[in-house]
Amino acid sequence: MWLAFIARLKAMGMPLSEMITYARLRVKGSATLLARRDLLATHRKHVKAQVALLQESLSVLDKKIAYYGAEQRKVDKNGNSK
Repeated sequence: MWLAFIARLKAMGMPLSEMITYARLRVKGSATLLARRDLLATHRKHVKAQVALLQESLSVLDKKIAYYGAEQRKVDKNGNSK
């Protein structure tokens, strides 16, 4: 479970230094719950921003793909060579 969580943090782009900080806090036990929560909450903000950027980028790609599809259909309809 612990290694899976660390792998998840890595997949979400958490810097190694923050993962190490988190791991060190975890070892210290419940006295560090607030610090761990804050660290994760801060990283969550970064992840949300990255997700928003990816969604915007996906939208741009979708529009560009649709544009090229429409242009290709025009070429095909007019009998022009590909």
